[in-house]
Amino acid sequence: MKAESLKEEIAIELENIETVVNEVIALRNDLGPREPTVREKTAGAAFLSEFYNGIENILKRISHFYGVPLPSGDMWHLDLFKRFCKPSVDPLPALFDEALETALSPFRKFRHVFFHGYGFHMEWDRMRDGVATVDEVFAKLRASLHDFMEGLESNSIRSQRLTAEAISDIAGTYLFEKVGDAVAAEEPVWDGDKWRVNVTLPSLQKQLGKLAFTADGQLVAAESDSPALLVERANED
Repeated sequence: MKAESLKEEIAIELENIETVVNEVIALRNDLGPREPTVREKTAGAAFLSEFYNGIENILKRISHFYGVPLPSGDMWHLDLFKRFCKPSVDPLPALFDEALETALSPFRKFRHVFFHGYGFHMEWDRMRDGVATVDEVFAKLRASLHDFMEGLESNSIRSQRLTAEAISDIAGTYLFEKVGDAVAAEEPVWDGDKWRVNVTLPSLQKQLGKLAFTADGQLVAAESDSPALLVERANED
């Protein structure tokens, strides 16, 4: 699985979780200070369980991305969760600091209770805190996942990035084919997320323009001078 595919899958799960969170907020607003009906209590129990199920789906997908088999045994839900708590199990990311681990643990435990029983048998006192805090906990979770995905993108770029020597060869071949053998490519420079290459006319010690390449060596035409412009500049007096 590529990093981009993982990011897309996490984004989909987050959208689904957000839908669940919004339903919990709507339920909370409908209830106000009164006690819930059996139907409302059953719905609330289902929503809180789905909230953690969505989180667990994300943990499964990240485990698959890193090639880490899922835990087995009666405690595998807890083991999977703990793998992502600081300090995490290498190579998995530490998504949950101590505060987020503490905040999420009741939802994990509630999912277990709900899965092995009936929603209308759930005590409202057991759900009350989850209903009251689910949106706040979700915001912290989403921020942690956002940081992880940003780092994932940076790591992905680094893993794809060719060496300066390889980019120099690519740029040289491009210039020879498109402009001619009189021009040359200077030493490529890595600039944030792209390679930058200055194009010169060595015989006159003249700079003609620039080229830009992605980490894996694809020409970025929008950020590069065209061959026609480079030729025109090379022929100027």
